[in-house]
This record gives sequence, C-alpha cells and structure tokens, in this order.
Amino acid sequence: MTPTRTEIDAAYRQVMQRNPGESEFHQAVREVLESLGPVIAKHPQYTDGEIIRRLCEPERQI
Repeated sequence: MTPTRTEIDAAYRQVMQRNPGESEFHQAVREVLESLGPVIAKHPQYTDGEIIRRLCEPERQI
C-alpha cells in the first residue's frame, strides 16, 4: 500500500468515526479523496499540514 493510499484510507476512517450514519457524506468524501490521490502523490507536502483532514471537516452552522 502506498503512502498516499494509507493517508486517504486513514482520513476516510476518521470521517466515518466522526460522522456515523451519514452515508451520503461518506460517499462524497470518498470520491473527493480518490480524485485527490494523484495530487497528493505528486505533492506530499500537502499531508504535512493535515490538508486532507481539514478538507474532510464539514462546515457547521449553529
């Protein structure tokens, strides 16, 4: 398993744990993460700033 795949899988698992029962959100996150795979592989510095994790945090309005 490549480092990129590991990062994507870890981010996806975190999303599923933080947002249980939101299958549409899970699907959307998975699709975005898969599409970002080549970019992350080419620019590994994006994983240093936890960009993936921050992209997966849904906006909350109160």
